[in-house]
Amino acid sequence: MKVDSKVWIEDEEGNYLFGYGIAAILEGIERLGSISAVAAERQRSYRYVWGRIRKAEEILGARLVETTLGGQSQRRSRLTPQGKRWLKGFLAVRAAVKKAAATYFDRHLADF
Repeated sequence: MKVDSKVWIEDEEGNYLFGYGIAAILEGIERLGSISAVAAERQRSYRYVWGRIRKAEEILGARLVETTLGGQSQRRSRLTPQGKRWLKGFLAVRAAVKKAAATYFDRHLADF
C-alpha cells in the first residue's frame, strides 16, 4: 500500500488557479520547445493545449509561454520567467506534499 495525493493551487474563494495538468504542459514546452510537440506527446489537439495555456495565463494574470512565429527552428515556444517560476514553485510544493503524505502514511497506516 501507498498513499497518493493531488495538489493544485486555489484562490481564497476556492477557484482553481494552477495544477498538474498545466504544469505538465509547461514541462513539455520547456523540454520540447514546441506546443505542437507537447500536444502530440500528450495526445491532445494543438488547440486544446494552447487553450489550456491561455486560460492559465488569464487566471494568473501572467504570461507563461512566449512563441516565435516562423523561422527554421523547431523550438518556437519557451517559458517566460513567470512561467518558469510557476512551474518550479508548483513542482516543489507538489513534491513536498507528496513526501509529507508518504511520511505520515508510513507513520500511521503502513502497518495495516
